[in-house]
Amino acid sequence: MTVIVLIVSVGILGAITALVLHRKGKTPPVSNRDPSPDKTFLEAAPDESLPGERNIQGSLSILTGHDQTSAVYKDLKAYLKNGLDSIFDEDAPAPEVWSLPRTPEESDQHVLKDALERSPGLNRFRTEQLRLQKLLNDPSVQMPDLSRLIVSDPVMTAKVLKMANSSYFGVTQKIDSISHALMILGLQNIKNTLYREGVRDLFGKGSTSDREAVYALWKHSNLTCVCAQHFHDLFDGLNRGTLYTLGLVHDIGKLILMDYSRAGKTDSSVGEEYPPDIRVGEEDKLFGVNHAVIGGYTLAHWNFSGLMVNAVNMHHTPSFLEADEAKLSPEVQKYVLVLFLADQVARLYADWNEGIAHIYVLRRSYHPLIDRKKLLNKILDNGFLTQMSAAQKIADDEHHRHNT
Repeated sequence: MTVIVLIVSVGILGAITALVLHRKGKTPPVSNRDPSPDKTFLEAAPDESLPGERNIQGSLSILTGHDQTSAVYKDLKAYLKNGLDSIFDEDAPAPEVWSLPRTPEESDQHVLKDALERSPGLNRFRTEQLRLQKLLNDPSVQMPDLSRLIVSDPVMTAKVLKMANSSYFGVTQKIDSISHALMILGLQNIKNTLYREGVRDLFGKGSTSDREAVYALWKHSNLTCVCAQHFHDLFDGLNRGTLYTLGLVHDIGKLILMDYSRAGKTDSSVGEEYPPDIRVGEEDKLFGVNHAVIGGYTLAHWNFSGLMVNAVNMHHTPSFLEADEAKLSPEVQKYVLVLFLADQVARLYADWNEGIAHIYVLRRSYHPLIDRKKLLNKILDNGFLTQMSAAQKIADDEHHRHNT
């Protein structure tokens, strides 16, 4: 997220160092950035905290030298490299027919409609998101339009001002007006921030019984949107803002299935402990529909573009169907592949931290379509790893504030 970078770099190094020390001896399962105008604030590293936010500078934050930085990332990079090999496993067997996810046509249509209607907060969120979506996707939108939207929300106002005053943008005088802040940040940064806050509100509406599962899902969504935007140049012509949004909402169907399960609409006992990493085939067995299908169905209900609906609907497809079987258009295929890879790398990163992720393997027919060396270099980039750590920390911080 655009706000995801509210972590100082030394705090990040301390956090990652702690992880390395904690995982010392674990076998992986498988330069400083130069700010430029075309980067989004997602890639920055502000050094202040909003009122009420915790400073995340650990006791290990003294490790700031070049040698220490290299040591901190060495094990993580080896782990991610081996994990990427697992994603591109040439010898992985084809999935069993029974494990193939249901398509929208094969899914239980009654469950699709019933689950969407019964999910608390979705109707209110839909109304707000339709308004926001119309505003953010309007090519004629002007800064004054966004300014009016921001100043109506004191919390959002504080976050936007904080971003504009960060050292990343190099301002010499304190910025205290939204209009000035918008000039500094630029339109895409503001759009990303507004959209993320809207999605975060939806994730925050879950009951206390499944709060940990929702938190894990929100953290994964934050990591995925960092990855998706970072991987935008794996193919020509992809829109970074679209990829950012896809990363945030790709698993929104899981929220709906959590609510549906809690309402007692399944014979299973998943209920309050809905597994964040439940397999798509298992969802089909439990509910008659999986999170990818119901996510796409929901986005269509909210008037998202056909491209985004299809990308969310098909984001697990590259692990189950060969390219000629999937029959995706060239444009949709590019977005689906980037979203699929972002999803898996985010899972790898979570696995490094928590050891719980399941990685889906990419079917062989897609391998020639991807510049694997370029992808590896992007994953091992120090700036990218810093963004990922920052994304995780801000999600942790939000979860902490929500529970206190």
